Amino acid sequence: MTITIVGASTGGLMVVPTAAQLAETRATHHMTVAGAHTVGAPDGEPGIPGTGWSRQHGDIRVPHFVGLHALQALALFAVLLPRRGADARRVRVTLIAAGSYTALFAVLLVQALRGEPVIAPSTSTVVLLGAWALVTAIAVAVAAASRAADARTSPIVLG
Repeated sequence: MTITIVGASTGGLMVVPTAAQLAETRATHHMTVAGAHTVGAPDGEPGIPGTGWSRQHGDIRVPHFVGLHALQALALFAVLLPRRGADARRVRVTLIAAGSYTALFAVLLVQALRGEPVIAPSTSTVVLLGAWALVTAIAVAVAAASRAADARTSPIVLG
């Protein structure tokens, strides 16, 4: 729920007037538009089909979408987890998924605020995404290893 609230809050970044809008307001004493979702260019350029997200500049709608839908994505993840096994393991894996999802949201927000399009990340963003994937993989491997250890040490109960 926290990730969803933070993701929804990024919508507030889209209503903050840009420097150009503030300059126009000072000159005309009238603000016609406040805010933008595109970072590094005016809104309205051609976007990715289906979403309209900027293909050439940063777009705050990307992390906003990802963060806003965390509640659905993580709930779906938890529902799709196999039911067999210990509840503690399922909680561990769900917490890993939540941490990974939060990190992905943060990387996408940083990318958008840098003015980078989601389809053409910079080298530093690619490194961040690689680190995110590596840490997630390690966490999943540790959880899988603890699952194997749990299976070896748990008593067999015959009913």
